[in-house]
Amino acid sequence: GFKMMEMFGLVEKEFSAVEGVSMEPGTFNVYPCYRLHKDALVSQPTKYLHPEGLPSDYTITFLFRILPDTPQEPFALWEILNEQYEPLVGVILDNGGKTLTFFNYDYKGDFQTVTFEGPEIRKIFYGSFHKLHVVISKTTAKIVVDCKEVNEKTINAAGNISSDGIEVLGRMVR
Repeated sequence: GFKMMEMFGLVEKEFSAVEGVSMEPGTFNVYPCYRLHKDALVSQPTKYLHPEGLPSDYTITFLFRILPDTPQEPFALWEILNEQYEPLVGVILDNGGKTLTFFNYDYKGDFQTVTFEGPEIRKIFYGSFHKLHVVISKTTAKIVVDCKEVNEKTINAAGNISSDGIEVLGRMVR
């Protein structure tokens, strides 16, 4: 594994070069926190982050909070786009509907989504910091919030992704 924050330049010595990002006090006022403003496009070439594509089993971990002024429209907490900027895989938060959706293309090339909802998902939208693990295997997508397993859903095995596009944090889904 590796630390995606560093790969995206979201560290104290580099964040000022990322347009639309500011640093704020974070958890326990010890760890820095980065606010993504509406004009932010936090991205890196996929070939830089995942030159071989994604493995069949992986976990993505986020420590974040949704602020009261966050738009109600869905946004990609993380996603990989192809060279035409079409989404290939990602995690979507819908602040209006209070849901979390994982999506990707399966091994047959079919687009698949699984949406998670309920009280343990809704709580991540109300301003506190939360730790979110999105655990992907060949057959399941599992969500863990604040070290508690919330739900697990069946998915088909993923197809490989193109490394010719970009990976993005916090992009509005329009």
